Amino acid sequence: MDPEKILKFLTENIAEFFKVSVDTLIRPVAKFQLVPLALMADSSLVPNAGFDSSTRPWLHPLLFAFATVSAILGYLINSLIPNRRPGPDLLVTVVVTLIYWFVYSIGLHLLSRALRGRGQYVDTLSVNLQVLATLSVVASFLTLGLSLLTRLSTMDRLIIQIPEVGGNLRAEPAFFFFGIQALLLAVYLPLALKHVHGFGWIRQLLIGILPFITMWFGVLSFVTVGLMDFYVA
Repeated sequence: MDPEKILKFLTENIAEFFKVSVDTLIRPVAKFQLVPLALMADSSLVPNAGFDSSTRPWLHPLLFAFATVSAILGYLINSLIPNRRPGPDLLVTVVVTLIYWFVYSIGLHLLSRALRGRGQYVDTLSVNLQVLATLSVVASFLTLGLSLLTRLSTMDRLIIQIPEVGGNLRAEPAFFFFGIQALLLAVYLPLALKHVHGFGWIRQLLIGILPFITMWFGVLSFVTVGLMDFYVA
C-alpha cells in the first residue's frame, strides 16, 4: 500500500478523533448516529441509513473504534506517569476498560430509568461510551501533568500537607486520576443524560453523585490489587 495513503488515512482519523473529543467536551451529546442492526454487516452501511420494522437501532461501528482508540491513548499516557506501578499489558487493559465502560453505561441506564428517564437503552449507551472514553483520556492527561508537578519541591511540600491523603498522593501520584475522573464525570454525565432522558436539575444532581461513589471502587481496586490500568469512573 502507498505510504502516502497510509499517512493520509491516519492523519484524517486522528483529526476526527480529536474533533469528536473536543465536541464532546463542548457539548456532551451523541456524535455517532445509530445504525440499523440488520445492516451492520453491509459494507454499504451509512450512518443515516433508514430503519423499518425488520431492524432495530444499534451503536455505530465508529463509536467502538473511538472507544478503543481512547482506551489505548489512556494506557499510553498512563505509562508515562512517574513511579507508576507495573500493570497489565495493553491488550488486557483495553479489553477490561471497554467491558467496564459497557457495564458502567448499563448501570447508568438502569439508574436513569429508575429516575423515570425517557431515553432508550441504546441512546444511553451511545452517549455514555463517548463521554467515558473522552473523559478517560482527559483525566489521564491531567493526571500525568499533576504527577510531573509533584516532582517539584514546592508542590511536593503542599501535597504532603493535605490531611489523610497527602502521603498517598506523594507516594503514588496516579491517585489523582480517580478524583479528576470523578469531578469530570459529575459535570458531564448529568449533561449527557439530560439530553437523552429529559432530566431536570434535581435528577441531574442525583446522577452527578454517582461518580464520587464509584470512584472509591477504583481506589479500592488500585490499593488491593494494584491494577493501575483498571481505572474506573
